Amino acid sequence: MEITDVRGNTFPAIEVFALAIQALKQSVMEKCFKQDIKIKSNEIKWVLTVPAIWNDNAKEFMRISAIKAGIREDRLVIALEPEVASIYCQHLPPDKMTGAPEGFFVADGTNYLLVDLGGGTVDITAHHKINIDYLEELSRASGGACGGTMVDKEFLNLFECIVGKKVMKHLREEHTTDYMDLMRDFETIKRKLTGTSDHGKMINFIIPLSQLNSLCQRFLEKDFETAIHDFLEKDGEKKNNEGIINQESELSNNANGGEIPKRQILLKGHKMRVDPVIMKSFFKTAGETIVKEISNVLQNLERTNLNTILLVGGFSESPLIQEIIRQNFPDMHIISPEDPVLAVLKGAVLFGHKPDFITSRFTRHTYGRRIRPLFDELKHNPKKRVKGEDGDRCRDVFETFMKINKKVPLDEVVTLVYHTVESNQKSVSIAIYCTNKDKTDYVDDEGCVKLVEFSVPIPNPSGERRYVDIEFKFGMAKLEISATERQTGRKTLHYSFI
Repeated sequence: MEITDVRGNTFPAIEVFALAIQALKQSVMEKCFKQDIKIKSNEIKWVLTVPAIWNDNAKEFMRISAIKAGIREDRLVIALEPEVASIYCQHLPPDKMTGAPEGFFVADGTNYLLVDLGGGTVDITAHHKINIDYLEELSRASGGACGGTMVDKEFLNLFECIVGKKVMKHLREEHTTDYMDLMRDFETIKRKLTGTSDHGKMINFIIPLSQLNSLCQRFLEKDFETAIHDFLEKDGEKKNNEGIINQESELSNNANGGEIPKRQILLKGHKMRVDPVIMKSFFKTAGETIVKEISNVLQNLERTNLNTILLVGGFSESPLIQEIIRQNFPDMHIISPEDPVLAVLKGAVLFGHKPDFITSRFTRHTYGRRIRPLFDELKHNPKKRVKGEDGDRCRDVFETFMKINKKVPLDEVVTLVYHTVESNQKSVSIAIYCTNKDKTDYVDDEGCVKLVEFSVPIPNPSGERRYVDIEFKFGMAKLEISATERQTGRKTLHYSFI
């Protein structure tokens, strides 16, 4: 998989993620050295946090990235972001929480919804507080790609409506620093904007005016201020071959939804002054999507005594998003720690010291193995029929060993038995798949994804049937697999993935 940078260049994703993790790791070690803390990298337990809603392959990708960055696998812990944020908030005194008079000092047995609003994703999970040291899940994590970057896309859409995609493309590629400064300035404003902002008071942010003027002259034959004027005044006018649609249509039917109302936009020096109504419109799609995701979870928990929503993550700092959530859930206590953007970071440290804080979790998929049973005319697909030593068999059969949305305690173990099917077989193939469906017949059915495949060697192959015991350990943030060849007692593999 490749990812694209702001200039349009592509790089292997694994290299980019590994280098990012390596840079963080190196920064920690340098600070330890400067503070005369005598510690080696391999003496540190490294906790890497990931969104809970990511699929297993995405989380496994992060594990591989961390190992590629120089972190030993036995010193690496993968943690789920909403879980560790929830852990952190358990240890905060009431005066460090905002939104409820009593803070977040809840009694044992309390249920609450943890909503982690990040840049790219929104993670939602419900927790039951057993006591100060232990939590359990009430439902599996859900959410989607409706974080703060959705607002950024709406902001950029406004610029593309004014000057066209070509101007913005060249601003990104030729004046990358100025483009990034523009987005950083918007990020600051984004986190401060409130629903009660004075409509008469324009919102100011710095823009790279000289660069925009140059690009507008180059591609539009007018300066940036004229482009704004034309955008506001020439309603319905066809744009150049990048706009192709009239103003009202383009604004109301952009890829991210959310109509941007026609309001005043002014230039004053190197600052762009925008009506608050326009700025608030950027939050419309993200806010609606977040409310929908929260509503879906609450509907599934309608029989649960739950009246508290805990907001964490950088996007939760936005007063406007907080107001949207409060307006849509008036009967809920909406609370947040003082530094919601640091909740995941600090919670990850606590999780590293006590990884059994979450006593049970809900499975996020149906897990199964690929097997080749004897062919059954009544239930098997004829196209899957293959020859075997002891008769015809059916290939690619999905055999479920763990159902989706099942509550499993910490370290629950499922043991499966494999055996050879041919004489002198030198190895047994283990292939594990997952699906979001309750039931799947074959591993190549739609929505079924391979998690891992490996072979267990059979020492001294013979004509007799040989057995291999496979253990799957659930309940942690990762699924651990170990295989033991029964005759020799040799544990030939220990494979872990998320």
